[in-house]
Amino acid sequence: MIKIMTWNCQGCSTIKSMNQTKNTINLIKPDISILTETNLKKDQNLAQIKNHYSTGGKGKEARGKGVMAINHLEQIEIKNLEEKEGRILKFTAILNNMEINIICIYAPASYDRRKGWFSNNISLEDLEQADIVTGDFNINKYAKIKFKDGSSDKRKFTENETIEFLMMEVGLTEILPNSTTKTTFKDKLIDRTFLSTKMHQLNHSYKIIDKINKSDHNIVVMDFKIPNFTKIYKSPLWKMNSIIIKEDKTIKKIEKIIDHYQETKRKNINITEYWIKFKKKIKKQCITTEKKRILERKKTLSNLANEHTKTKNKYEKETISNEITILQEEERIDRMIKSSINYINNKEIASNLLTSILKKRDSSSQIHRIKNPSNGEIETEQKEITDCFRKYYETLFKEKECDQETHTELLSTWNPPIDKKKLTEMEDRIEEYEVKLAIEKIAEGKSPGEDGITSSFYKIHQHKLIPILTELFNFFLNNEIPTEFKNGILTSIYKGKGDVLEISNRRPITLLNVDYKIYSKIINNRILKILPNIISKYQNGFIPGRLLHNNIIALDLAMEKSDRNTIITFYDFEKAFDSISHKALIRTLNHLKFPRKITNTILSMLTNTNIRVMVNGQLSESFRAGRGTKQGDPISPTLFAIVCECLSTSIRKDNTIIGIKLNQNNSMKIGQYADDTVTLASNIDDADKMDMKVIKFCQATAAKINDNKCVCITKNPKIKTKYKTIGAKEEERYLGFFFNRKGVISKVDDTVNKLENLTKCYSSVSSTLKGRITILKSYLLSQLTFQLYINEINDIKKLENVNANMLFKGDRWAISKERSRRDYEIGGLELWNMATRSNAQKAWIYEQYLREKDDQNCPPHMEVWKSEKENSLSRIHIKCWKAWKLLHHPRERITLKLNQVKPKYENKQKLKVIYRNMMDIKYKGWNKHQPTTGQKLIQKNINHPILPFREARSITTIKGRDLAWRYLLKALPKHHGENCHSCKEEESSMHIFFECKSIKQNIDSIYQKVCKDSNNTYHGPWSEKVLGKLLTPFSSNLIGAIMESIWYRRNQIKFNDNTTIITENQIIHKIKKARDAEWDRTRKIVEKQLRQELRCTDNRESINRTASIKRRLEKFSHNWNSKLMTINIPEHFIPYCSYNTNYS
Repeated sequence: MIKIMTWNCQGCSTIKSMNQTKNTINLIKPDISILTETNLKKDQNLAQIKNHYSTGGKGKEARGKGVMAINHLEQIEIKNLEEKEGRILKFTAILNNMEINIICIYAPASYDRRKGWFSNNISLEDLEQADIVTGDFNINKYAKIKFKDGSSDKRKFTENETIEFLMMEVGLTEILPNSTTKTTFKDKLIDRTFLSTKMHQLNHSYKIIDKINKSDHNIVVMDFKIPNFTKIYKSPLWKMNSIIIKEDKTIKKIEKIIDHYQETKRKNINITEYWIKFKKKIKKQCITTEKKRILERKKTLSNLANEHTKTKNKYEKETISNEITILQEEERIDRMIKSSINYINNKEIASNLLTSILKKRDSSSQIHRIKNPSNGEIETEQKEITDCFRKYYETLFKEKECDQETHTELLSTWNPPIDKKKLTEMEDRIEEYEVKLAIEKIAEGKSPGEDGITSSFYKIHQHKLIPILTELFNFFLNNEIPTEFKNGILTSIYKGKGDVLEISNRRPITLLNVDYKIYSKIINNRILKILPNIISKYQNGFIPGRLLHNNIIALDLAMEKSDRNTIITFYDFEKAFDSISHKALIRTLNHLKFPRKITNTILSMLTNTNIRVMVNGQLSESFRAGRGTKQGDPISPTLFAIVCECLSTSIRKDNTIIGIKLNQNNSMKIGQYADDTVTLASNIDDADKMDMKVIKFCQATAAKINDNKCVCITKNPKIKTKYKTIGAKEEERYLGFFFNRKGVISKVDDTVNKLENLTKCYSSVSSTLKGRITILKSYLLSQLTFQLYINEINDIKKLENVNANMLFKGDRWAISKERSRRDYEIGGLELWNMATRSNAQKAWIYEQYLREKDDQNCPPHMEVWKSEKENSLSRIHIKCWKAWKLLHHPRERITLKLNQVKPKYENKQKLKVIYRNMMDIKYKGWNKHQPTTGQKLIQKNINHPILPFREARSITTIKGRDLAWRYLLKALPKHHGENCHSCKEEESSMHIFFECKSIKQNIDSIYQKVCKDSNNTYHGPWSEKVLGKLLTPFSSNLIGAIMESIWYRRNQIKFNDNTTIITENQIIHKIKKARDAEWDRTRKIVEKQLRQELRCTDNRESINRTASIKRRLEKFSHNWNSKLMTINIPEHFIPYCSYNTNYS
């Protein structure tokens, strides 16, 4: 048990106040005391209090500041102490091997001083790691609004909304016992405490102790029962280090192992056994390399530390310190990779990985308590927790009987025409190009399975592995797949809703070996070729070429056409992917006359699979999966869609079920997106018949409906439905959109308000402008653009303020909005004009309609749109029609007639093309470079006709690229009128980087020496003119590395009073990192071109591919390789290297 007390003591800097505070603490007897408003001076000696950790102000600033934490229990270890501004104290308390991360806050009392204080001083990363956030927040609950007539009103204040949203976003919830923890004083929310999911999982209690004479603030006391938790120092699963695997030395060693495999492989040895032995050798080699690297780094660090101690020269000490910092940074990144923490430099790359980092997630991956599914008791011991998970999932995946007769009845309604030739081709021999394609499509950065080998290994060595894998996979196609190959590790993620202690509220994900996923993807790719022909237009989930928005438009149209008797039912399948019977799946494949080899290999992939559950890094005993498809297996969504189709056909082909009439010739009865199923009934009898079909489907496939989560919508409240009916003011979420009795309802305004708060969370996630643009477009605005295919934006101005807050951390735009919409290469940010973007999305939908409307399998809403007249269009149809007309010049729009129009484009166009065409029509010349006065001056100084934005964007060093680009944009963060902290002259952007006397001579000597050592041209002294010399990757990265080092030095002096020396080793290290990143990119491109070359059937095209590969390798060698740094080229690249390339 640990007792934590938090209290605003209103001063303890004097002996009297300190004694009063101590007496209060002695009465409560906490294990940890957290005090705010201590009024202590910074580093004030408090000898009378043991084990205290405090922060305060300087001199007179101490009053109204100060946070203190006191550890009263010897068994508790306090570490990772960090303070800020005398108002924030962060630390980690450790008891029974469990770490509790605590943030103590004492915010400024006045609104002027507190404005922006939270977002500036408390980062999202801090809150994501926190378990307890407590202290005096001093938040205004209301803002007093004064009107012109002199009256006033109280409105809910956005400051409080921001704090609560920020906490909610990272999974921290406020504790609210019988009496509130918020001390309210004159409409202020003072003392508050927020807890993570991890702390809520523990047995806990809270109580409020009324105000005492010492202070007018309540005391909050929290008790937590800490289990004897075995600390997990190391995961039992090995994982390949993604950095070491890409190093030249490791690549050569692994290639030797692969070559040895090819040479020693014998025909009489089972290929699967040999493959498993081969993977063990690869694992052993990687472990040996990693251990050797760690030992070498430790030895180097030790030698550098000794040198640092011995030398007395200040310059040498600084140089050694820089080298130590570089090695420690490499070590930190290695640790992050080893502990499965994904690392993205400055979050500049839009990816699924970035989205998963930014999305709301459980603040703790550790599970300290769980409810036993068998008896409902709370388990706290690691062994019992792991057993609970294993038993739950063993029961879930246990084979359950399904009704074969009922399933045969449902399948009899589904007889799609399938090309026999395509069916026969499905069991043809697996070709090398299929393996290449599958490897190419496997995502990097995903956790591997039991063998620990990542997708990077297969991508790097695919030229040698493809023949081996092709032979292996053809063996699998004709034989049973061995158990070791398809075993999985099951992890679970909290869904974010429901009781966190219930295992059923966690989503299971199976980690599978990458070689298995490659094989699964190959089989899946073969099935996908026939899938659109066998799955009806009413199922849009995971079918190539089909859109989620088709479901939304069709459902909205149906609700628009519905009457008072119609009933729309949203079904919720419980653990849909995990519950499908393997027997039902095989019956379905046999019904469709799938080839025997494909049916057998799918059955082999799913059956006799051993699953182990991983909880807190510990693995359970294995169990056999008897039903379900593995979430994480590429083929799972396809198999699920195939099994579900018989439900759709049984409802659609039942002539006694009417459905909702969309027009005279078309009706709609069901809509599906994977397991998200909605039925549309004309009356209660229709609804009952459909429900009976759903029940039969569950009996036939072992699926299960969650009755409590199924919902009905009807316009007649008197109709009694089987499932819960939502009221007139209620709404139901379906595929990310909200529906009520009238149809889809817009949540755009709510989303804009949400984005306003999210920008305050994420503006500090990336330190570069490009990083913030990526986060804004790929994660934040994507939440809005998803809705804009259907809905519209009302408040564009507010959205633009949101963009400015995210990019420039304030309402003011650092560059004009017009400039921000231009391309990067001409000095823009490529931000969308959101009004035009909204129209472009609707026009894109309409282009799809014009292209597909005559297709026999076109979506149901398109059938209706064809028959509608211009004066009576449905809601979404009229929006899309009006938006599509904007693609034409105003004079043309008058002549456009609804049913006579043709697609604007001959071929299917990307949304980006439609958007740009709309911008060209509405804003003529919007994408032309028009330099500002400051940019014209730079152009003159560097003697360049066009500012080198393209060249600056090609700099690989991330911070260097950002600084060079922003310098040219004239958008650097600085305050006008300030003096340089080094030379005391007036500070401007040019002064910082090129004219400061304190560094100019040193930088010029480094610039000259590195150019000389690398055989690159020295373009004269270091000045602004070098920006006109961003000609090659080496010179541009050299300039970027120097600018980054100058900026870092300037900020160290300005904010930390630390003088740092810029050294040649620092610059070379940055350039080598840039070179490695550029080589990694070049290698991937060349590998892709090699794959394309092998596929070429035309001799001329093959010659062109070969020439292209040679040019790229020659270009890289010319730009980067020198005596200063060379690259080890893979053996299979050597034939493409010309005589004048420089590789080692």
